[in-house]
Amino acid sequence: MSETLDRRERRELCDLFLELGPDVPTLCDGWAAMDLATHLIVRERSLRGAPGILLGDKISKLAKHTADAQAREARRGFEGVVERVADGPPIMTTLISRFINLNEFAIHHEDLRRANGLGPRADRDDLQDALWKQQKTMVKFLPGRPKGFRVELHRSGAGDGQVAAAGKGPVAVLTGEPLELALYLSGRKDAAVVELGGDEAAVAAWKAEDLGM
Repeated sequence: MSETLDRRERRELCDLFLELGPDVPTLCDGWAAMDLATHLIVRERSLRGAPGILLGDKISKLAKHTADAQAREARRGFEGVVERVADGPPIMTTLISRFINLNEFAIHHEDLRRANGLGPRADRDDLQDALWKQQKTMVKFLPGRPKGFRVELHRSGAGDGQVAAAGKGPVAVLTGEPLELALYLSGRKDAAVVELGGDEAAVAAWKAEDLGM
């Protein structure tokens, strides 16, 4: 059986973890590579720790559970942690992981690459196509999308037919390759190679929103 895209992203991210080591920076504020790797494990494997990933900013008790779970994982040592990431999700989360892991691992791969001087990947048309397919649906559920405006995602160099949109009203247009769009939409605005244009009010409102995930 051929390797799925999400499995390839997982494997290549784990290879990069081992190449760069546990202490290098990432684009995730305050996190080194070890923190990112333990986050990925807790996200998939810890029923107690995972809720804090989404709600920890609002509920301090959940944030503590997440931090404790990551600390426990870190005691395995970096190679053990990366091996656990590479093993993939347990059976109970495998089905849902198929829908969310490609975007998650693609973004975190870039978190590690770009914080360490490695530029955008230019050899992954398959990844770009798959992310674009997801974005055409996900644009309707973007966090931080200003109300009363229309958001349009334009895939660079793909022609007028390659547009994903949601909302009504003045238009804010974000143009870039799908992986760059994914970075911007997940809060990595400074790292993403994109162009933002359109109606001035819509653009200003969108720039002011917190898109972090």
